[in-house]
Amino acid sequence: MKKRADAAGLPVSQFESFRPWFAAMTLTGMELQRLGFDPALGIDRYFYHKAKKEGREMVFLETNDIQLDLMASLNERHQDDFLRGVLKELDVIETLASDMLDAWKTGNAEKLDSILKMGHAEEPAVYDRFFIQRNRRWISIIQRLMKQDDDVLIIVGAGHLAGPDSVTELLKKKGYEVHQR
Repeated sequence: MKKRADAAGLPVSQFESFRPWFAAMTLTGMELQRLGFDPALGIDRYFYHKAKKEGREMVFLETNDIQLDLMASLNERHQDDFLRGVLKELDVIETLASDMLDAWKTGNAEKLDSILKMGHAEEPAVYDRFFIQRNRRWISIIQRLMKQDDDVLIIVGAGHLAGPDSVTELLKKKGYEVHQR
């Protein structure tokens, strides 16, 4: 942790009051910004502002409070595992981020799934909580949205579209025809 805090130009003492999950997210965000990734340019933010400008109705699969609770309610062991995993990933984040972006741009869900599973190999409970359980909860909401007469655009993080428990695979299991473009 000290090595990462030093690399970020911050005293490690600044992180002492943080819970492990928050320290992990802070360090990840700082490293991604250092590599040139700008959270203001995310596809979700783009479509959020576009929909807002056009006065379109927006429905969210989960609230900000639910997202924060996902992290904050992790038990101490899982938070420590999460932080340890992130600290290891930060050593290779430049390559991983580039590979993930490439997999997303080319629609290579298998490669994306492989990268995600590699990154969470040491904390499968965290992967289950952040991806699998959320995907399963979202399916009923997505099904309800798709039954509307109007067109619907559903935006989720790319990690939710890869692997056997992805949103796309869960929809296929429900009988939907899913096409990747």
